[in-house]
Amino acid sequence: MRTFIAVVPEKQIIKKLDDVQKQLRLEMAGHRKDTSWPRPEQAHITLAFLGDVPEEKLESVCGTVENAVRGLRSFMINVQGTGFFGKNAHTFFATVTEGAGELGKLRWKVSEPLAKKEFFAPSKKFEPHITLLRLKSAKPGRLVKNINYSMSRQPFGKTRVQSVCVFTSELTKTGPEYTCIAEYFLD
Repeated sequence: MRTFIAVVPEKQIIKKLDDVQKQLRLEMAGHRKDTSWPRPEQAHITLAFLGDVPEEKLESVCGTVENAVRGLRSFMINVQGTGFFGKNAHTFFATVTEGAGELGKLRWKVSEPLAKKEFFAPSKKFEPHITLLRLKSAKPGRLVKNINYSMSRQPFGKTRVQSVCVFTSELTKTGPEYTCIAEYFLD
């Protein structure tokens, strides 16, 4: 099963993400038909993407994450501003500003034991974010870059990171379906 470890923002952030996505849909209407829109109710900040994990190993993944977060304290983050990945702006996202360092530490606490068990191989710099849209083609995302400039200070709000979830992801014709199979609360 496709598996990832993530934190989920509180409802007020999800509402703001939904509002911003509605605004983006209006701005992009008629310009890009190759856009996919993650559903706001599935918003998350990925700490570790594990890829395909055999079903019989999911229990081990969950136990590893549970042990990794035991005793860690919850903390606040601020989601503000936007950014994009790739020179063609293929992924547009809301940025975590305050609390990004704490998220990085949480990611390390979770990913280090997963890497030791060969479930995860950290490969790039961690940039905590919540995806707002993806462009499916390689055509330059000039419009996304322009929108990013206008939304660079967009406030989404503050949220408490109070748990870590192990998710499975099933790819469907209407987009991915995420299921939280285990949630571990921080102190």
